[in-house]
Amino acid sequence: MDFFRSNKTLILGGFVALAVVYGIWTYSGSGTTEAPLVATPASTSGAGADLLIALTNLQAVKLDGSVFLDPVFQSLSDFGVNIPPQPVGRPNPFSPLSGTSAAGSLSLPQTITSGTAKK
Repeated sequence: MDFFRSNKTLILGGFVALAVVYGIWTYSGSGTTEAPLVATPASTSGAGADLLIALTNLQAVKLDGSVFLDPVFQSLSDFGVNIPPQPVGRPNPFSPLSGTSAAGSLSLPQTITSGTAKK
């Protein structure tokens, strides 16, 4: 304990010197090997570049309309099936069916509809 009391200025000076060296080393940037706190993309050509390349390739495509004038294309026939019009449902599908009474419909128990539970 006497060593610390007799050399406290020397020890305090050593700590201050270490703090100064650490501060210079940290703020100079040469000693940091960590990644920065705010990461910026290394290149802006990630997924956006693929999209731009595909767009450029699509713009280079030229369509030839002479295919539709070819007699082979014109000789093609449609084998589709005509679907007849179907009847449309009720205006309100949730309204009760005509001819049924309200007693035949689903009703909730009294305890749920009134908000009070029977004990």
